[in-house]
Amino acid sequence: MRWRDLRTWNPLVVLAGAQALLVLDASTAGITLGPIAASLGADAGAVRGVFTLSALLVGVTLLTAGKLGDVLGRRRALLLGLGFRVVGSTMAAAAPTVLVFAVGEAVLEGVGAALVITSTAALIASTYRGTRRVRAYSVVGGACAAVTALGPVLGGLVVQWWSWRAVYGAEAALAVLLLAAAPRALRHERPSVRARPRLDWAGAALSSLGLVLVVLGLQQMERLGWWRPRVGAPSWFGFSPAPLLVGAGAAVLVAFVRGERRAQRDGRPTLFDLALLSVRGMVPTLLVGGVAQMAAIGLYFSYPLLLLVVLELPPAVVGLVVAPSAVTSFAAALAWPRLARRWSPAAVARLSGCCLVAAGLALWVRVGPGGWEVPTAVSAACLGLAVGLLGAQLPAAAQGLVDDEHRSETAGLLGTAQNLGAAFGFAAVGSVVLLSMSYGVEQLLRTEAAVGAATTRVAELEIDRGLPFVSVDRLRAEAVEREVAADDVEGVVRAYERAQRHGLESGALLVAGLGVVIVLLARWMPGGRRSP
Repeated sequence: MRWRDLRTWNPLVVLAGAQALLVLDASTAGITLGPIAASLGADAGAVRGVFTLSALLVGVTLLTAGKLGDVLGRRRALLLGLGFRVVGSTMAAAAPTVLVFAVGEAVLEGVGAALVITSTAALIASTYRGTRRVRAYSVVGGACAAVTALGPVLGGLVVQWWSWRAVYGAEAALAVLLLAAAPRALRHERPSVRARPRLDWAGAALSSLGLVLVVLGLQQMERLGWWRPRVGAPSWFGFSPAPLLVGAGAAVLVAFVRGERRAQRDGRPTLFDLALLSVRGMVPTLLVGGVAQMAAIGLYFSYPLLLLVVLELPPAVVGLVVAPSAVTSFAAALAWPRLARRWSPAAVARLSGCCLVAAGLALWVRVGPGGWEVPTAVSAACLGLAVGLLGAQLPAAAQGLVDDEHRSETAGLLGTAQNLGAAFGFAAVGSVVLLSMSYGVEQLLRTEAAVGAATTRVAELEIDRGLPFVSVDRLRAEAVEREVAADDVEGVVRAYERAQRHGLESGALLVAGLGVVIVLLARWMPGGRRSP
């Protein structure tokens, strides 16, 4: 009996490994970026653009990937996704140019990641029931948290001792092992009681186009401007291109929803069942996932600015300060099964929201005068708790609202909501930080008696272009290089330091506010006072 019980967990080894492989790829991106650019003779911005494109493709193909899980079968979808990962990682490892690297890393691995995300979430929900499902999601969350913590360390060692190509070679080898083990481990997938549907190609095209426009616009808002174009940025009809892209994407998505309604009414294939959005608790669960990603991405954006730029700490020290987020995330994922026995999804979401509030307030405390180590580490630890709890809770909560026939579609919806939240979080928190900082510089320069009029005009031009977030030493050096009057330099530096703190304070308070939003949304989640 024990051996038979142990064998029931064999599928989880493959499913957790497939998810952890995706996290490994994302966690090593920052480590490999510089070496890749140097090896391929490319600009660092071009390589960063490849990673951005990869995240974009994952986000916009999740809905289609979820439906493919029903069309092909979830096990086949997982095998196809792992196959894409093998080919993509191999191509990236052997890439002679940045274009070949982009095809492997962004296109093939991105599409493969979308298939893996949706199929694993659906397979976990359909393979395990009750407390076993709770434990399964906990194991997957713990594995992903552990890889998040160890990935940059191991990736850095591999790059230092061998090459960045070895990182992608190792990912390809791991994908091959999972691909070989998956057919046997997942051979007991429950067959569907209904005929497998056909793919809605028109809906897939419209949803992908709409999401591409929305996510791309959100990603570029900080660079191009939220409404008015920045100096040097392109102008479309007198407006920044970013909001126009978002508006166009929203219009395409509205057309997509209307087309899905017509198709469902006429009995034609649809990309997902619109009735899922009417399920009690589904929309709040999706919103919590999106808002949580906004807050998490906002903090991960703010930590490097504070530690690397403002405080100019070495990367090794930065890693130690932020490490509590990985530790607490791993602990929260493992502790969640016990919480799930006593607490409803709504209660866990409230706790996670409170953790995000604490994370934002701890960072807000840090950017004022005083020591930096403890408040920033506390902020990172609180963020890890929120991420660990929600990483296990949200998939389980969403899947608990639907029957087995809608698991893949539900996984696609949740993944899409989280990716949209991540894109908007980077745009919103990043812009709040930089705009608050620009406003602070503008106001402080006008009131700083030691700053001359000519220097003020130069600074205001830089604000219109999008004030760069640089270290104080670099600012001082650039001021001297631009022949700013010696009497003005220190006044500019003082204003800039205070403006940096002002910007980070605004971003931290925004994150705390997002935590409050999660606490409020939890009322409509399963187990909340307004849930059924």
